Amino acid sequence: MTILRAALLVAVTGLDEHGVRVVGEVPAGLPSPVMTAVGDVPQLLLPALGVLLVGYTDNVLTARAFAHRTDPPIDGNRELLALGASNAAAGLVHGFPVSSSGSRTAIAAVSGGRTQVQSLVAVAAACVLLFAHPLLTLFPATALGALVIYTAVRLVDMADFRRLAAFHRRTGGRPRGPSPEPIADVQDPAGAPTHRQAVRNELGTHGDGHRHEPPRSR
Repeated sequence: MTILRAALLVAVTGLDEHGVRVVGEVPAGLPSPVMTAVGDVPQLLLPALGVLLVGYTDNVLTARAFAHRTDPPIDGNRELLALGASNAAAGLVHGFPVSSSGSRTAIAAVSGGRTQVQSLVAVAAACVLLFAHPLLTLFPATALGALVIYTAVRLVDMADFRRLAAFHRRTGGRPRGPSPEPIADVQDPAGAPTHRQAVRNELGTHGDGHRHEPPRSR
């Protein structure tokens, strides 16, 4: 809706004629399904493995970062299955590799998306943009940059920074925890000195850690 409102504003006021830069021409229509040549499969295996590792890792990390405490745990197998099906569908139309997006996930979270219904709303919005293609060309580039910046800011949890700053002020930058206690010199039941005492006696040191020279005879 933000994109449509911004594009509609440019169309009504004619801001593109007064120096406001717009997105411009966007390819319209849907791509036609095309099967990949069998001879290209060996050349694509190694790059596809790299895309799989990066895409799956990013997908799981993004899911864990935005998961609510009351949500069920992330199922890695289901995430991998969904990622594979999405990339298989993208490959049929020669699309880009599919993975998660932190910015789009943040927009969905800010918009109140909590269930899979949010994906259906995204599909409906894509259909609207498909038929409103002439209006989309008037979307101002400044609004696109502002949308990206807003999304990036929403990714930062300022509450965590405030908690860390408060913790730093309370502790004075020192780590919390019990201080290590000095090791006491003990003797075994027979009264024999321990190994540490024997070393101290050999070096001529005492409990204060300084070496004491024996008095010299005159």
